[in-house]
Amino acid sequence: MYTDIRDLTQCRQQLVDYLEYQKLHNSDRNSDWFPRLIRDIDKYLYWTVCFKDNEIVAFSTIQKHFFPDDTVRLLTRTFFDTSIRLSPGYSIWVETPVAPMVVTQLNWLKKNKQYTRALITMESRHRADYFEKIINKINVNSRSNFEVLDKKIQTFPGQKVEDYQHAALML
Repeated sequence: MYTDIRDLTQCRQQLVDYLEYQKLHNSDRNSDWFPRLIRDIDKYLYWTVCFKDNEIVAFSTIQKHFFPDDTVRLLTRTFFDTSIRLSPGYSIWVETPVAPMVVTQLNWLKKNKQYTRALITMESRHRADYFEKIINKINVNSRSNFEVLDKKIQTFPGQKVEDYQHAALML
């Protein structure tokens, strides 16, 4: 269903146009992302952009900034277009663009061996058991081996302790 994953070199202008549109029309809780993503598009190491019928339906990035030299964060800024979002209470096993995007990011990571550690984080507003289910789903669908850490981690300088994020480290 979500097999058309492109990197930034294949869809840069289309992604910028999409982000510009979201900046003007999106009122989600994460709508403040869009101006910064446009401004900092090249700050992220790698973009995975998911298309359905040649329209953007999701994206995520690989982030290096704010992490040790050998570490990257996968699935950073993961965003689903409203056209594919699921209602609360959906089955955790419903197909989403996450697995194809993380597989593409893991393949990028294999080619960039200077990064020996990868992690995935999720905002602390989500419960820890939900994060564990998500990581389990990612592990199953991408044949990866992420392990949820016992403690939340700081993901940017100056972050308040109560805003630290759940994290899983690839083993």
